[in-house]
Amino acid sequence: MIKRVLFAAAWTAIVLQFKPALAAGPYDGTWTGMLEGNGTHCPPAAITMRIADNRITGNIVLSDGTPRLEGSVAADGSGTASYNYAYTGASGTVSGKFSGNEFIGKLDSIYKVANTSCSRSISAKRS
Repeated sequence: MIKRVLFAAAWTAIVLQFKPALAAGPYDGTWTGMLEGNGTHCPPAAITMRIADNRITGNIVLSDGTPRLEGSVAADGSGTASYNYAYTGASGTVSGKFSGNEFIGKLDSIYKVANTSCSRSISAKRS
């Protein structure tokens, strides 16, 4: 019985040695930043994006709530994510470029109830 346990342990160690390592993508991590405000329907806001395996999830932190973002990052660092915030009838798209530890982009939003839209600049850093 002890020989079987030792054999199983040794075999497991050998197999695990050749298991491929899961490497983080070049943009993986948590990115936090600010959206510049430019009017009544475009107040300043905060943004948090989490990237894992080229998938973006996160939130835009507004004065009236926190809509969820979902999107993706391409191999060249260009990223897009969208939100749909039923509470205010707003929807929008984040687009921009991840480079090193910096993201520069914009958020284009449409407010159906107010029949207006806005565009805000975003700058974020990987933390």
